[in-house]
Amino acid sequence: MIWVLGSVSSEHTTWRMLRDLVDILRLYARFLRVVADIEEVSGKSFSDIMKEGLGEELKPEGLLELSKRLPPEVFANFITSLLRLSVLAKRVENPMRLSSSEKREVASEIEDTAKAIEVVVEKLGGLEQ
Repeated sequence: MIWVLGSVSSEHTTWRMLRDLVDILRLYARFLRVVADIEEVSGKSFSDIMKEGLGEELKPEGLLELSKRLPPEVFANFITSLLRLSVLAKRVENPMRLSSSEKREVASEIEDTAKAIEVVVEKLGGLEQ
C-alpha cells in the first residue's frame, strides 16, 4: 500500500488512495468481527480481557503446565513472544503517532510475533488430538 502524498491531483493517485482506503476499511471490519467473537465467547469486554491478560493459561501456574506440554524450543519461543507483545503494547498505544518507518517496523514485529504464537497454537492443537 503506497500513497503518493503531495500531488493528489492525478487521477491515478486518487484511485490508488481510494483502493488503499478500501483495504484499510476491510481490515478494520475484520478486526472488529474478531474482537466481537472474542467478547461473545468470553462474556467479557475486550478491554477487560486485555487488562486481565489472556486468562489462567498465562498465569505462572498455567505457564508451568504449558512448559510440560510443549517442546522446550517452542515454549521458549512462546515466552519470548509474550515478552515482545508486552514491549510492543507500550509502543503502539497510539500507532498513528508513530512515524511511517516506525509503523513498518512495528508491523514487522507484530507479524513475527504472530507467527511464533501460531506455532504454539499448532503444537497445542496437535497435542490435544
